[in-house]
Amino acid sequence: MHYSNLSTNNYDLLTITLFIWSLVVSAIYYLIFGYFRYKIYQKLNLSNPWAAFVPIYNEIKFLQAGDQSPWLMLTPLIPIVGSIILLAYSIIAAYEIGRKFNKSTAYVLLFFFFSWLWFILLGLKSAQPTNPRNQL
Repeated sequence: MHYSNLSTNNYDLLTITLFIWSLVVSAIYYLIFGYFRYKIYQKLNLSNPWAAFVPIYNEIKFLQAGDQSPWLMLTPLIPIVGSIILLAYSIIAAYEIGRKFNKSTAYVLLFFFFSWLWFILLGLKSAQPTNPRNQL
């Protein structure tokens, strides 16, 4: 009996199972995250709030909601520092969006360390912007 084939098949099954499990968990996370982005975009009266579910377009809308240039999405094309620049401007955008919801500066730290929680708290029904924009 060839036990080496049996153990290889078990590892293959485990790998496939873990891969499928990670896809399911990632999809659920993405849908929940997109839903709260969608709610924030609706509250800010952004045009096309469905953009929260479109991978790159949702970041462009996020930057626009935070009064930043959507062209900043091209900065990751700059080797080494591009992603750091985009992160810095995303934090600035989160600060500006937080100001629109009358949130303290501490919310920027929340965005930096726990962005998923930041989106949930602003997407909840109780959080309302003070001056929603007209159609970005």
